[in-house]
Order: sequence, then structure tokens, then C-alpha cells
Amino acid sequence: MIVRRVTRFMGPGLLGALVACQPSAGGQGGGNPGLGDSSSAGSQGAADSDETTEDDTGGTALPSARRRRLDVAAEHVGVTEDATVLVVLDDSRIEYDLTEAGGVDLRFFADDGTTALPAQIEQWDPDGTSLVWVRLSGDAVPDHFWMYYGDAEAFDPAAPSIVWDEHFEAIWHMTGSDASTMPDASGSGHDLSLETFDGTLDVPGVIGNAARFQVGEAPRNGMELLSGDALALSEAITIEAWVSVVEGEANGDRFAAIKNGSYSLSTMSAAPPSRRPAVTVRTAADAPSIEAGGSLGDDWTYVVATYRADEGTLIIARNGTVETSMTLDDPAEQRLLTVNDQPLAIGHRLEGELDEVRISSIARSSAWIRLQHASMTDTLLSFGPPEARPD
Repeated sequence: MIVRRVTRFMGPGLLGALVACQPSAGGQGGGNPGLGDSSSAGSQGAADSDETTEDDTGGTALPSARRRRLDVAAEHVGVTEDATVLVVLDDSRIEYDLTEAGGVDLRFFADDGTTALPAQIEQWDPDGTSLVWVRLSGDAVPDHFWMYYGDAEAFDPAAPSIVWDEHFEAIWHMTGSDASTMPDASGSGHDLSLETFDGTLDVPGVIGNAARFQVGEAPRNGMELLSGDALALSEAITIEAWVSVVEGEANGDRFAAIKNGSYSLSTMSAAPPSRRPAVTVRTAADAPSIEAGGSLGDDWTYVVATYRADEGTLIIARNGTVETSMTLDDPAEQRLLTVNDQPLAIGHRLEGELDEVRISSIARSSAWIRLQHASMTDTLLSFGPPEARPD
């Protein structure tokens, strides 16, 4: 008798060294060795699909080509927005010794077991933690989906635009730099220049590694999107970032993201409590700003700001919960964000660390924000035991 066992892994705040890998195609995960060469760590190789091994219950033997069911936490089932979620793997969730190097045999399928789901491997480490982004395409988030692995067939790389919905304008995992740019994982081509960056790359973060910023002698210390036309949004915006800030000695605002004269998400202001996240947008009529309810503290915090001009709504959320909101009563034509040619800066005057910075051209819903927080804190999914694939 095979006993069904469902485990929920509460991952640590720091999920290990991050390796930037290429996505894999046709909705499948894949990857190449990246920073630290962790994708080649350890000895592994998938057995032939008809080979059988004893399962982890000590009972019926299973073929090496296997699948696991991934159940979505009930409170997030039915969210009606396209969602790309994080799947965190370790040796309790996948038998690494059955997988191909780089995880190129890893595939994901919808609840029907046949519809392929796009996936992108951000980190593959058969000796530790692997990080995979999976897009749950469809009308609503399902109650489960499937992970297949353990056969020798590899898959061609897929375009990042398949993994991330069309509203993502930029996604910076804050790792995997080639020493001159911070790559945009969304496929939109919004790589950040590191010419003015004063800090340290590949420090431990929330999801793999992060970037540490510090204010030096230069007036600018952040990463910049050199094209002023890029991310010149007018109708709506969502800014997401994991932030960990310190007081430092510099006065004035510190910014997770700022396009001067259009929009910004700051992590510190001169007024106490100083470590209070705030969002500001500039329209034809005004430059309204709202702040979250209290200090960020010393821990990593997931901060999200959204604005939509048609409704005039501006919100700021922390760790998945909306804390402050306001509605502008200006005429509709005066609520559009100001479009200018100022470069976007990430981490400008910031003392601290940033991870997983993302910008969207729509205002994401509160349900979507809650789901993303659960996903990135590894509380969204429960993993079933390995089982044989159906014929």
C-alpha cells in the first residue's frame, strides 16, 4: 500500500545562492550553469523512464519517470488574474538523483495533467535549493498542478515572455549580472546599467541572492535604466520590491525605485519613523504621496505600490496586506502619470538590500498581491509524494 504523504516546507528566509539560468521551452523548466556553477554541482542523471526504484514509503516500486501533485493553499484558489508563482525544491520535494543536469527534464502541467505550464529555472542546485517560476495560465488559479521529472528528454529554451504575463514591464531578480548590467528577466529588454552602482552583488537575499546598496561619495549610487523613454507609464503601475534597509548616515529619501517627476517607491524618509515605505506619483494636477503605517524594521519586507489613473486609486501594501490607500478626486484627464524622459533608478540613495524588484503596467489586485507574497515566502504550495505517471 502506498501511503499518500503531503508535506509543506517552510523555507528559510534566505533561499541560498542564486544562479541565473536560461528558461526552458514549451512551458518546461531548463537551465545552464551560471554564477557559482551550482547547476552542475553534484553527480546526477536521470535513469531510463522504464527503470523502477522503490518509493519513499518502502512499498511499491515506482518508475524513475515520476510526477508530484502541487496543491495550492485554499485561500488563494480562484484568483482571477494570471499568476507566475515560485516553486522551491529541495531533496524532500524532488529526487535530484533522478533528474538531468540543470533540471532540463523538469516539466509542469495544469490540473488536467496534459496542458503544459511555462516555467523558468532561476536556480538549480542538486545539493541544495532550486528555484523555479511557473506560470499558472488560465481563467483562475487552480487548486493544484503537476510537476513531472525523471526522464532523459531535455527541452529547448522558452522565451521569458511566455513565463511572465504581458503586463510585466521589468523583472530584476537582483542577481546574475555580467558586471555591466542587471538583466531584466521579463524579456522586455530593460536591463539596468551598473555604471553608477556602489554596492555588492550576490549577497544572501529572500529568493536566492540580492544586491546590497550603499551611499558613497558619488551623488548617484543605484542601478539605472539609461533609456529615458523606457517605463514611461501613464495609465497604471505596480512596483514590487523586497527591501531590507538600515538607517545609515545619509539624510533624505531613499528609493527602491524612482523615475523622477513621474513615480517613486521610497523606503526611508527624513520624518520619523524614518524607515517607512512610501509611494509618490506625479500627475498633471498634483503629486500625491502615501505612506505605510509604520517602520520597516530590520527584516526583509515585501513592499508593493499600485496606482490606476482611471479610478484615481493609490495604495501601498506590506507583506501581502494593503495598509494605506487614497483616491484622487481630480478630473480624469488630470490623473494620468506624468510622462518624461528621466531615467529610472533602482536603489537610489538606498542603504540596504533589494531583491526581486518588478514593475507592471497595470495596478495588480490585493488578491494577486497576497498570492505573490505567499508564493515568495514558500507558503503557497504543498507537495504530494512521488507517483508513477499515468499512461
